[in-house]
Amino acid sequence: STTGQGDMPLNMRKFWQDLTIQSLPADLLENLKFAVFGLGDTHYREYNYAARKLFARLKNLGAQPIYRLGLGDDQHDFGFEQELDPWS
Repeated sequence: STTGQGDMPLNMRKFWQDLTIQSLPADLLENLKFAVFGLGDTHYREYNYAARKLFARLKNLGAQPIYRLGLGDDQHDFGFEQELDPWS
């Protein structure tokens, strides 16, 4: 989930700092397969910023997505489940 105005959640900040070290090799995560589903709210300017940035950074480090990026919106009539149900 994204907090505030596009901030990474507290429990992700150390992980994110480690992932954004510039000297990391581009193939560091070549054996990692991953999926990302973000929880956000379209009323905020930086909607699902954390999920979008994480997805892009993992790919930049060589990881392979096993599914498209999912972006849940709490403002949807059915909440984030509107995107989660077809995503899963």
